Parts: sequence; structure tokens; C-alpha cells
Amino acid sequence: MASQTCAVRQPRRNIRADQRGSLALEQVLFIGAIVTMSVGLYSFYDDLRSYFDSFSVAGAPT
Repeated sequence: MASQTCAVRQPRRNIRADQRGSLALEQVLFIGAIVTMSVGLYSFYDDLRSYFDSFSVAGAPT
């Protein structure tokens, strides 16, 4: 008996032009979300720092 190899056919993945544009849009939106979150966190912690800087740690005058 001759040995036969069973070749598994892989589906071809053709990426259409509109799908490539969608991937680029996804990447741009992801980068935009990261930048927006970073700016928001920086702004929040800057406001928090200035709030705590307004307090005096020295003892109360007697």
C-alpha cells in the first residue's frame, strides 16, 4: 500500500482594501484613546497636586 499524505488546505486570506483601511483606522483610534487617557491622568494629578500644595503642614499658631 502506498502511503498518502493528507494535505490540509488552508483557507486563503485575501484582505480587501476597505479592510486594510479599517485596520489603520483602528490603530489611529487606539493611539488617540491612549493619548486622551494620558492627558486626562496628567491633568487630574496636576490638579490634585496643586490642591494639596495649598495646605500648610506647619503647626497651628498658638
